[in-house]
Formats: sequence, C-alpha cells, structure tokens
Amino acid sequence: MVSSAIHEKTADPRKVGTAAASVEEKASSLSKLSRQAGSLSHLTSKTSISDLQAFTNTTENLQSSSATDTPVVMRVAGLCKSFGGQVVLDDVALELRRGEVILLEGENGSGKTTLLNILTGNLKPDAGTIHYSANQDGAEFTFPQAWWKSLNLHHRFSPDKVARLGFGRTWQDVRLFDSLTLQENIDIGRPDQRTENPVYALISFRDETATVSDDALSQLGLAGRENSSGDKISLGQSKRVAIARAIASGAKVLFLDEPLAGLDGDGINDVLAMLSELVERHEITIVVIEHAFNQTHLRDLITSHWHLADGKLTIGPASDVSTRPSNETPHWFQMLSDTADEVITEPLPRGASLTRFRIASRYKPNPVLEIKDLVVKRGNRTVIGLDDEGNETGFNLTIDEGEVAVLQAPNGWGKTTLLNVLAGCGSSCSGHVYLRSG
Repeated sequence: MVSSAIHEKTADPRKVGTAAASVEEKASSLSKLSRQAGSLSHLTSKTSISDLQAFTNTTENLQSSSATDTPVVMRVAGLCKSFGGQVVLDDVALELRRGEVILLEGENGSGKTTLLNILTGNLKPDAGTIHYSANQDGAEFTFPQAWWKSLNLHHRFSPDKVARLGFGRTWQDVRLFDSLTLQENIDIGRPDQRTENPVYALISFRDETATVSDDALSQLGLAGRENSSGDKISLGQSKRVAIARAIASGAKVLFLDEPLAGLDGDGINDVLAMLSELVERHEITIVVIEHAFNQTHLRDLITSHWHLADGKLTIGPASDVSTRPSNETPHWFQMLSDTADEVITEPLPRGASLTRFRIASRYKPNPVLEIKDLVVKRGNRTVIGLDDEGNETGFNLTIDEGEVAVLQAPNGWGKTTLLNVLAGCGSSCSGHVYLRSG
C-alpha cells in the first residue's frame, strides 16, 4: 500500500490540484500495466506537493520494475524476410513478456501476416534468431539453418514444434470441424493424444479423457451447448471456441488475426471479455492484428503496440495507437461524392445502407445486377435475408449500369457472405441472382 502523509501547511491549491491530476493519470496507467503493484491509496487535495512528487516517483519506479521483472516469453533479433527481391521484414527485433497485450498494426501488405507466420513456425525467415521461452521447454532457432538441422525431428522449426513450446494462433477465417461438437472441437487441440499416432488411431476406441468441463464452456458463454455441432453456432461463438482450442493445446502466448472481424456489438463484447479473463487470471500473452475500425474496442486491453512500415518494426506505448472514430467519413468516400453528379443513399435491413454514385455521362437505368428474395444460411442460422424484426423475408437489391454502389453495414451483417454468393464462391438456400452484361 502506497500512502501519503497529510500536512497542515499546503501549497497553492491550484498547483496541488494539477499535480494530483497528473498523479491520478499515472496511477490509472499503472493499474493497467502492472497487476502486481497492489492497491493505491486515495490522494486528497490536502496532500503536499513534495508528497505528491514522491508518490509520482514511486509509481514510475513500479512501472519500470514491473516491465523488467515480468518474464520474457519470446525474444527476436535480426529477423529478415524477402519475397522475390521485395524486402518485407528488415532486421526486426522484438521482445514479448508474460501478460502483455500487443496490437500489431500496419498498412495492407506491410508484412503483419508474414511476421505472424514466422513467429508461429508457418514460414522460415531468411535470417535472424527466435528464442521461445513461454514454458520450461524453451528453444532457440537461428536462420539460415544448416540443411542437416531439418532432419532433427525433435528440434525442427515447424508449426507443431512452436505450438508445443506454448505458442498458439487463430486465423481470421475460423476453422472449426462442422461435424464435431463444441467440446470435441476444443478437445482436439490437446497435445499428445493417443490418436495422433496413426497406428493407435486404427486400433483404439474413442479417447474418453475429455478435459473441457461444463464450467469452461460456461465461461465461453456456451453453457448447455457442448453437444452442438460446429456449424450451428454464431460467428462470435466460433471465434471463442477457436481461442479456447488454442488454449487447450497448452498455449501461453496467443497470436490472433482479426478476432473482432465480422462481429456485432454483442459478439465483440463477448470476445473482449474472454481475452480480458485470459490476461487477468491466467497471464496469457496476446499479440493481435485488428482492422483500424475495431482498434478502438481494444484500447482498454492493449499494453503496447507494434507498427510495421517499410520492413521496419517500431514499438510504442498503447497511447500511440491511432484510432479513427467509426462514424468518420473515409477519404475515398468523400472523393466519390465530389466526382458524382448524383448521390443517393437508401436504407437496407438491419442497420445497413446502400449509397449509389452516378455520373450522368455513364449512368443508364438498365439493371446489371438483380437480387430477389435471397436467403443464405450457415447451419440453422440465417445470415442474409432477415428484416429489421428478424423475420426471414429475403434480401432484394438492384444495381443499374454505370453506378458505383457502396454497401455499408455493421460487423456480422453478412457483407462477405453476400459477395461470396455473387462471385459464385458460396451457395444460397433460396432466391435468385441475375447478372447482365451490357
């Protein structure tokens, strides 16, 4: 407990108030970055400036000692990677500590996914050193590797080796087994199962040593659904199951690729609550890539951020993260508005809208795309085709020749699902899609 003595003689109240505000801000930052520092006493306006300064120095020392005392779980030096002469990662160095939450950001194509692929053993770098120390079975890999080192099955740089060292990953595209129950989907991540051996898989009965308890599923918000199949839950629930499966594999460090993408408000809150629980109670370290529009949701969770640009990685505090309000008009949208002769915005079901940009010299009132009564489902859940009351009425839309149409909708609305159907990459349950050229 950090306490301050109260003196009868106080300094100028305005200076004390300013100092107190500064100290309270530092204390707020400390409570986020250091969970071992203990509770801090209340500061009053009667506290002397000298005592306030002493308290400030104490909090800064606690922050510094917390950062250096926390065990390192990964250390990287001199990491380089190029594709066809294009340098993607150039002498990248970083350090990860237990319980940190890192936001990895950068422009499209800056190398974020490449970095995650390397750190999780899915891609070999051209040069550099990676030291893993999340659990007792630490390991270090230096690149480029001699060819004979790849023959050592116990020390081979690969995704399964990195996973056994306590490093897990989830993908933007959730990958559950549709035919397995939720409990089985999580359980399958456990290491050293008998059926990993093809001989045992042929002669053994089903492994009954399930480790996923009802309490664990309840914490995921999936109580009573342990026997539901992977194709009958929402996207948000699927992402939580994928994270739980990574934890079941023994992960102490999680690399998450856009865990909030495609989720509505409730889904985002559920995933954030789960991540907070993992950090606060289990000291899981998390590195997350997230879309700019969702970064604001992570503001209270992240402790630091990495920024990739031109192959270089810069590391800064969480306060450096640039978050853009979700209601801010993008620059490209304003450019379309300035170019068009006519701009029409019309509402669509469930909070979506369609904005049509028309240039008089190109626009013709001839439909080139017609969608009639379209219904798309995932399992038993209707993704496309619901009205504002949740009734399955079918989705309808027409776009004319020469129009530029922009569909804006909340996360989880089904934008990607709709595009997949229109491109022939997905199937619909009912309805019609007419495409006309000229």
